[in-house]
Amino acid sequence: MKRFAVLLAALVASVAFAHGTPVVVNLEREANTLRAEARTPEGNPVRGMRLEVNASRPSVQRRLTLSEQLDGSYSAPASALRDGEYRFALTDTTPGFTPVTAAVTANWLEGARFEIVLPPSPPSGPDTMLLVVLTVAPVVLSLAVAGFILLGRPKVAPVQP
Repeated sequence: MKRFAVLLAALVASVAFAHGTPVVVNLEREANTLRAEARTPEGNPVRGMRLEVNASRPSVQRRLTLSEQLDGSYSAPASALRDGEYRFALTDTTPGFTPVTAAVTANWLEGARFEIVLPPSPPSGPDTMLLVVLTVAPVVLSLAVAGFILLGRPKVAPVQP
């Protein structure tokens, strides 16, 4: 039972603070597509993010919404961007977390690669913790009740002939 409680606490912490660490996002141009790999500083993929890129230069401003393809891999069509130098502002707008933005200026050329490090994004308020509590509390309560029932059952004495 103690192991279960530790595992449950770890699960709650991982859900509540999934973006509580910096996220390293490697961006790459592949033909007319912007590809991104989101990883923790330790190199683990970061899933479930909602990412937007604002690409701008004096004559152009485009917003690209990245969609998740695989574990920690995201992409967006970028045919509207012509070769040249842009300021790329990457924003993490994952629901339940405070939006964070980081930017880099880079040349948008075939095969271009650059990195943006997003700062930690804390939960955006009590709604995140409330959601975790409402999701996990019924499971914990059910297990506690089952444990008390099993521990409180009277022991049946063997029948003597």
